Amino acid sequence: MSQGVIVGALIYLVSLYSINEQVLSVYLIGLLVILFPLVGFAELYRKKVTPFQNMGVTVIGLFYVVLPFVLINVMRLNTDNFWPVLSIFILTWCSDTFAYLVGRKIGKRKLFERISPNKSWEGFVGGLLFSVLAGLIIAYFTDDSFVKYVVYGIVISSFGTLGDLVESMLKRSLKIKDSGTILPGHGGLLDRFDAVIFVIPIIYFLELFIF
Repeated sequence: MSQGVIVGALIYLVSLYSINEQVLSVYLIGLLVILFPLVGFAELYRKKVTPFQNMGVTVIGLFYVVLPFVLINVMRLNTDNFWPVLSIFILTWCSDTFAYLVGRKIGKRKLFERISPNKSWEGFVGGLLFSVLAGLIIAYFTDDSFVKYVVYGIVISSFGTLGDLVESMLKRSLKIKDSGTILPGHGGLLDRFDAVIFVIPIIYFLELFIF
């Protein structure tokens, strides 16, 4: 776990302070090359009875948490303004907020009761509509493409909901209620970003290769 945190922090810091995408690519490849030997070497001295699971959790954690935020920095290096990155957070939190409000008010049909009993289809649709509306507002004030931000609103709301469900599934598998104690009453720090980290790779692809 600790080696994963160290490598993850190094990867993120490299992406944060890289001067361009080419420099970033070289450094990231170098860090990834030493990742597996480092994790394996550290596991030799931990004397745990589940080395395979420990190494798997470390590597998955890097892809699950670190990679999305690295991609944000790649977007920063490749786009002329901050709105594509900022819109990820605005539309995700808009979707989350209104999905909760609409679901609480009129939600009846369960979205995925086995994993998240409180989520409803009505809440999901409400969050999606308000996410699209927020996207249209951003497009209007930034003179950007309305089609682009309608797509972003739909994608962000859909994949954000998926990310929330996946994180709930992982917590249930570990029989824990919160992902951490840094933010009391919020379910942990990961709960604030579970939707965002699922959304970032999709928006990264759309922003750099489609729009």
